[in-house]
This record gives sequence, C-alpha cells and structure tokens, in this order.
Amino acid sequence: MAKIMNCCSLFHVALALAWKECGAENFRNWGLRALAACIKNQGSNVKHSFAVMFISVSAAETEGAGAHLAEKIKAGDVLALVGDLGAGKTQFVKGLARGLGSKEAVTSPTFTLLHEYRGGRLPIYHFDFYRIENLTALWAIGFDETVFGDGVSVIEWADRFGDAIPLHAHWIRFEIPSENQRKIDLAALA
Repeated sequence: MAKIMNCCSLFHVALALAWKECGAENFRNWGLRALAACIKNQGSNVKHSFAVMFISVSAAETEGAGAHLAEKIKAGDVLALVGDLGAGKTQFVKGLARGLGSKEAVTSPTFTLLHEYRGGRLPIYHFDFYRIENLTALWAIGFDETVFGDGVSVIEWADRFGDAIPLHAHWIRFEIPSENQRKIDLAALA
C-alpha cells in the first residue's frame, strides 16, 4: 500500500488527494488537518514548493505516482530527477508518459542521452545526464533548445549539471529505503 508522508503545497494537495485512493488507510492516519495551515496561509512561501513524500512498494505504484503527476503537468514544465541506479526514476517516467497518453515504450536514455515520446497530451523529452561528460556535450544534444520547448522535459541524474537546470524545475528525489520500497520525495532541493 502506498503511503503519503506529508504535503503543504496547494499544487500538491490535488496530487495527495488523488493518491488518497491508492493509500487511503495511510493517508487517513496522516490526516488532512496538517494541510490546514498551508491552505489558509496564502502569504506563505511554502505553498510554492513541493512537499510530498511518497513511499512506493512496487514498480506499479512508482509508475502510478508518475501517472498522477501527469494530470497536473503543462507545456514547459521541467522535472529534475535525482537518485541512485534502480531507485525508480525510469519507472516514474513510464507512468508519466502513460498519464499523458503516450503509448510509446519508455526506456532509460542512458546510452542515447535523450528519448522523445509523442502521441500524448504533451511531448516528453526524457534526458539522462549520467554519461554526459560536460556542459559542451549537454548543449550538443540540444538541451537548451528542448528544455524550453513545447513539451515536458524530464531529466534523470539532473544533479550532475544542476546549474543547467531551469529555475522553474520541479526536483524529485528517489531513494531506496529497502529492497521493496522506493521513497519519492517531491521536495525542492536547495
């Protein structure tokens, strides 16, 4: 059963509510009362930051997290993914593509550096910075033109070239707390 840990952003209240169906028991224990201060305090800077942590216990739940986030994605959004090998980044992108309506097979772009998925509500530009040596190589694959394009840019290993990531990007951290769990932390990285 999926577990939502916390949420303070109005943007992500909708995400948390959507996840209520997947992790209803855990979500009920956490309670919506924790959101009250963030929702009422419209002057707070907290409302503009990601603040959802999701514990997935299967690849399907990790994909489901991506699919639910796809409902809120708009053209020009950038998702900067950070996490070790096997932490669930590509599984998350599979769900995002499915949630946007793409029927294309999603694979890690580790060796090709960029995959493009079309056929959905928005095109997805799926980057992998793992094997990129320097900023010159990053610009050579058209990153600067694509990331400000008509679709959604999703960047695995985004922390390798954090200075190249647009300021409006949404950072998502993936961790492996145990063999069967993946922690997905939608908190803006400092």
